[in-house]
Amino acid sequence: MGRTTVLTPAVEKAMAKGIRDGNYATTVMKRLGFHPGNHWKWYEKGKNGDLDTQGRNVYISYYEAINKAEAEAEERMVNQWQQFFPSDWRAIQTFMERRWADKWGKNDRIRQEHTGKDGGAIETNQKHQTDLSNLSDEELKQLESIIGKSSEPGTDTT
Repeated sequence: MGRTTVLTPAVEKAMAKGIRDGNYATTVMKRLGFHPGNHWKWYEKGKNGDLDTQGRNVYISYYEAINKAEAEAEERMVNQWQQFFPSDWRAIQTFMERRWADKWGKNDRIRQEHTGKDGGAIETNQKHQTDLSNLSDEELKQLESIIGKSSEPGTDTT
């Protein structure tokens, strides 16, 4: 039989309170004296419906408590944001942009392109070169249809 988990009802309660207060799970775990990776292990086990070594549903309970705490924290922040509107909404907005970036963050995108010397293609040193000279015309046509044609050697067609 495996080790008994250190995830107790008291730890679950402290984690949920920390999350509800708006903290990151890793921060709360550190404050409680646990490695932050434990949170993700417990959370995933709960999400998967796993039981502990004694057959208890501590992980499921933890998963549900953390999700509820997240929802309560977000709801509270939305309510606070609305109360401060329009006097000083920026503090709450900034918090929400950073805390829930996928929902409240800015949608700025950065596109980067890299070029080689004088704006040309980037040259690479291939360790392995394939010798296509032994392929038949039919095999070359099949390969070309798989890879796709490029208009010029060294250009990308995607």
